[in-house]
Amino acid sequence: MTFRRALTAVVVAASALSVAPAADAREAAAPETVIRIDSVAEPGTVWKQSDQAGAPVIARPFSGSANEGWVVVDYGAIREQGQGLCATAEGGKVVGRACVGVPAQRWKVSFLSSGTVVVFQNLATAACVEHDGAGRPLLLANCNVNLSAQRWRVPAF
Repeated sequence: MTFRRALTAVVVAASALSVAPAADAREAAAPETVIRIDSVAEPGTVWKQSDQAGAPVIARPFSGSANEGWVVVDYGAIREQGQGLCATAEGGKVVGRACVGVPAQRWKVSFLSSGTVVVFQNLATAACVEHDGAGRPLLLANCNVNLSAQRWRVPAF
């Protein structure tokens, strides 16, 4: 199964879970696909979470550290692999917080026509994640899929 199909399956499952009852707890969980989230505006610059809850997610050059690996979980959250924090819409930025499933932690992942580029839209704010330069926090802005700053590639980590 290609990575795009795997990510699409996770996104579809997350959408279904927002209206479907919880599955039997005895069922085995599907394996998670760890991705890096790479800026189209500045290739090689990825989402990176610090070790502190409440700290902003920063765009940094890829180094391969665990806090640059992310998983889109079944209810639409995006969880970082280093500390297990979830990308959370807060104050016009993306910050890492403990994963509790609140609307500010739920994201719609939309593939653009190329099939390799996505846009992340927060379900609570309807804002999209925007790259504001290397070393700077990720912002939330009105969605405009024509802006390269709001486009991301999601290769396997």
